[in-house]
Amino acid sequence: MLVSQFTHRFQVLRQSRYSVPRTARKHPFDVFECNLNCSDDNQNWLSDDEFLCKYRMHRGTLNAVTNLIKGDPIFEREQRGPFQLPVKHQLMIFMHFIGREGETNGNQRRIFNVSQGRCQKAQERLGTTPRCDDKADYRGRKFRYSLTVNVINDDKRRIRAYLSGYLGTTHDNRVWRNMVEFQCSNVYFSQGEYLVADTAYKPSEHLVPAFKSSPGMGLWQPPEKELFNMCLSLPHVTAEHTMGLWKGRCGWLKKIKMLITNEKESLEKILEYIDATIVLQNMLIDMGFDDDENVAWDVDDESLTAIDDENRIPKRSVLDMALPGGALPGARRDQLLTYVCETFVPNMHFNTIPDSIEIDLHSE
Repeated sequence: MLVSQFTHRFQVLRQSRYSVPRTARKHPFDVFECNLNCSDDNQNWLSDDEFLCKYRMHRGTLNAVTNLIKGDPIFEREQRGPFQLPVKHQLMIFMHFIGREGETNGNQRRIFNVSQGRCQKAQERLGTTPRCDDKADYRGRKFRYSLTVNVINDDKRRIRAYLSGYLGTTHDNRVWRNMVEFQCSNVYFSQGEYLVADTAYKPSEHLVPAFKSSPGMGLWQPPEKELFNMCLSLPHVTAEHTMGLWKGRCGWLKKIKMLITNEKESLEKILEYIDATIVLQNMLIDMGFDDDENVAWDVDDESLTAIDDENRIPKRSVLDMALPGGALPGARRDQLLTYVCETFVPNMHFNTIPDSIEIDLHSE
């Protein structure tokens, strides 16, 4: 009799996570409602600029993104576990996290007055130095430890393709050669389409990089190559704008402090966050909420060119030029070099002298 009662009681305990009912602590001050709603005098606790700085998007943009993602099954409550926060509140926690460098789980808890576990779902464990056997390979050229991400963007600053997860010591051209756009270029590019890149990449039929300086010549280049690099910098500046807007909105990308261990899940979690930031960047551009030129984030250039600037896109006559069969990898760049040297006309700006002004060229 006692054995059967004990067995029954043991089965009940195994089916329950806790032996006694849990009581959740609730903070009397709701940060989310305070930041979203107006007070009795019809004023917001956070101004528009303060809200943008804290959550990296305007209130209207936050509502639009919430309506777009709230139907996803990930936000549905499972059979067991606590209830989820509203989708808008989860999005606010996520935007606050990715908008800052080195945001910690404890700091998120203090700011939003939510439980430790709710923030832990979004942040996982934070660290500085990778704790894995190959941590030395994460030492990049610019930073102590880094990851290499190769990005392809269009003239609207949308990220059309990317490849992430390579160690900081990986060369940019190696990442590009492992992208499916390079390995299956006939599928992703037509005969007259190509990408422009900096000097880190090798030329090919569908990729045109800038010319490098000759060995032993310092920064000097022949005039025709210097002219070509100058013309190539006009469409290539959108790449700098794309990276500036992306990293400016998501400051987490500048200094990722999530811990990398020998477990592959630790790196996969970082890559999932990178995926989420890219999806968010493209979503805001497609929805028309990221065309405010007054919000330049951290773009190095003093001013952003207009998204619809027609001077950014090369003429179709240049894009449609075909290559002969069996051409060498650098034939596309040489073809464009010849085109630039033959057709480029510098814009000369002179101040005209009015006819009424007389100039005396004789000295006393």
